Amino acid sequence: MSSISQNPELLPAASRIFKHIDLDANMILQPLTKMRDVQSPKQDLTKKRRRVSVVPTIDILDTLEWKKGISILEFIQDKKKIRNADSLLPVLFDILKKCLEFDEQASVEYPKQLILSLILHCCIKTAGEALPENIFNMELIVQCIRASQNPQTHHHALLVLAHTAQLVPIQVLHHMMAIFTFMGSSVLRHDDAYSFQIITKIVDTIIPILVEDSQVTNIAKVLRVFVDALLDVPEHRRMPLYKQLLNRIDAKENLYLFLLLVFESQVLHSGQEKQRKDNSLKKLEIAANLCREFSPDIVIYTCIKLITYLNELPDDKDDGMETDNDGGTFNVAAHTSKDFRHYKYLLLKFTANLLASQEFVIQVAALNEEEELSLENLFKEMIINSLQYIQRISRVAEKASNSPQAQYWKVVLHYSYDILDSLNALVTPQMFLLITKGLMVHNLSTIRRRVIELLNNKLQYNSQFFSDCDKNEIYALIPPIISIIEGINDQIESEQEIIIQTALLSLKLLVKSLAFEAPEKFVQILEFITNLIKSGKAQNNVLASVVLCLAELCINLRAHAIASLADFMPAVIKVLRQEKFEETPNVLSRSILTTIEKNF
Repeated sequence: MSSISQNPELLPAASRIFKHIDLDANMILQPLTKMRDVQSPKQDLTKKRRRVSVVPTIDILDTLEWKKGISILEFIQDKKKIRNADSLLPVLFDILKKCLEFDEQASVEYPKQLILSLILHCCIKTAGEALPENIFNMELIVQCIRASQNPQTHHHALLVLAHTAQLVPIQVLHHMMAIFTFMGSSVLRHDDAYSFQIITKIVDTIIPILVEDSQVTNIAKVLRVFVDALLDVPEHRRMPLYKQLLNRIDAKENLYLFLLLVFESQVLHSGQEKQRKDNSLKKLEIAANLCREFSPDIVIYTCIKLITYLNELPDDKDDGMETDNDGGTFNVAAHTSKDFRHYKYLLLKFTANLLASQEFVIQVAALNEEEELSLENLFKEMIINSLQYIQRISRVAEKASNSPQAQYWKVVLHYSYDILDSLNALVTPQMFLLITKGLMVHNLSTIRRRVIELLNNKLQYNSQFFSDCDKNEIYALIPPIISIIEGINDQIESEQEIIIQTALLSLKLLVKSLAFEAPEKFVQILEFITNLIKSGKAQNNVLASVVLCLAELCINLRAHAIASLADFMPAVIKVLRQEKFEETPNVLSRSILTTIEKNF
């Protein structure tokens, strides 16, 4: 009666009745079913009998069945006392489908909003109950967004998507792909800004729910959808959208995962036609540009995670590996050995190019002093990871020198060193000193050795690199170097011997750079070197390095070294006497003669 009555008081009265009664949803299924099945009064009777599919026309909206259905939807859209609400869902989705079949969508915006609101209400009322997934038709919800220009309809549809993402997340994610693909061609039918607005709303609403457990597998499923649609998104909208996406899932923690999926996409498409290969290469370029949308600390942290992940991968594919279908990262067992090598190659090349890119260098150079200092631990960790990988790949390349993959491992090693060189070029002299000082006491001997070699390279071949540094910052390197040299004994292993020799070269170069201007600061170091020679702990090549360091000290300390002559010369001459019985001059004897020559 309320649907057809002209009495203005009847509709509110009916609404109040519905509001207070305890309603079983099954009781209103019949009028909703009639609403679903209603056909145009003007439709040909022959078509009705044959059940020919006909596009609904606007005159259906004036039928009694439709009006009754609308009234019921209005009465129960927010009803609290309703039982068996889940029984309404199938017919509601059917009516929604009918609405979407209208040519004139503007005329059914209100019914769509009512239905969407009631679907959401039913889902909330049945919270905690196990509902079969086939009840939900997410494609229809997505169509409500795509087919409508009404913001209120979008709002209702997004609310439904947001809620059902918790109930049927895979369905929601699957149908989201249709939206992202649709975006690429939507400019033909809608204003591009409008399409972009839809997607950004979905990213803001749905993505946080899909990844709220922070599981790598779930995050990877979402990101893979976006990676697949990367080239479909309008170019001028791409960066804002993907930056927003990554910010929503924590860019610092998950940007590396996005990049891994881009590398995987490139590997999978590289064997296909040239067009697809070019597109994959374009994806790498887009990925690099996307990385540069974030601050340097996020980029460096992402590179750390990439190299850490690379360190966790095996050197080669093992035929006995089990396939991991649920992992979010590259499935080694599911791909060929060639694909696996290509994947690692892409990761290294991309990282090296990203760190060396002019745009990123400018970003780092623009940081203020406080921001630079905040990067110290990140640079330190990145250098450690890079050095560890270089050490590992050096051994692999040596073993594979006569294998068909020899050239591949050389290229991998080359890009690994490129990453280290890029890091070396990014840090300021002050930052370099801080990192070097910290890594000299690292528990891994390889790291200590490599970082001292980097320091020696700066001191030997780029003497002006530290010209703007405070001298005290450079002096701060001497204690950890002395600490390494103090490890000398007559039974040291070959690796430790090389580290000590490298440290002695560092000390010699620092003496050459600094002692002439401030000799008084190096008198104690002369005493330390003198005691080292007298102790007899240093032997052979290590002793030769100690003696050369002594020579450099004497030259630069000048008069300040005279007082120590009586201490170290007898020890030097003693060693020389022992060496006179050698048939051919060795490194030690030549070093002693050089020292005596420089002193006298």
